[in-house]
Amino acid sequence: MEADPRSQLKVTVWNLITSKHIEIAHPKFSTKGFGYRPYTSHFAILTRSATHDVVSIHQNTTYRTSSTFTLPTLDAQGLKWSPCGRWLAVWDSATVGYRVLVYTADGHLYRTHEKPCEGLGVKTVEWSPAGDFLTIGSYDGKMCFLSNYTFSPVC
Repeated sequence: MEADPRSQLKVTVWNLITSKHIEIAHPKFSTKGFGYRPYTSHFAILTRSATHDVVSIHQNTTYRTSSTFTLPTLDAQGLKWSPCGRWLAVWDSATVGYRVLVYTADGHLYRTHEKPCEGLGVKTVEWSPAGDFLTIGSYDGKMCFLSNYTFSPVC
């Protein structure tokens, strides 16, 4: 019986001054699903160890884990910090429909924006440069703008 090759994946962060390293097991993606929080530079990364998606937030200098939280997603596709660093948006697989979760910086679920849609759902999520709006782009070519105060649609 062979081991699942995905179970062997890890991210290694090396400190070039001390030559020490930290390993983060089970990253979900190699080129997306992670980001640095503005101003504090905390590092957030999507991981998946078994059947649940997890976000882990790491300190900016040591990369030790500050917090982790399990996502109520089927298959999270990415995360983005708001420009102010107050919010972390996570979106679910397009097959689930139109679903974006907004978390506080310490990992508490603040709002869920979801609606049924025909066809596929969320393709990408971006914050406006000032952080006033969260823009959701879907596979049907439509965009939705959410206010960062209520996270309800404004247009």
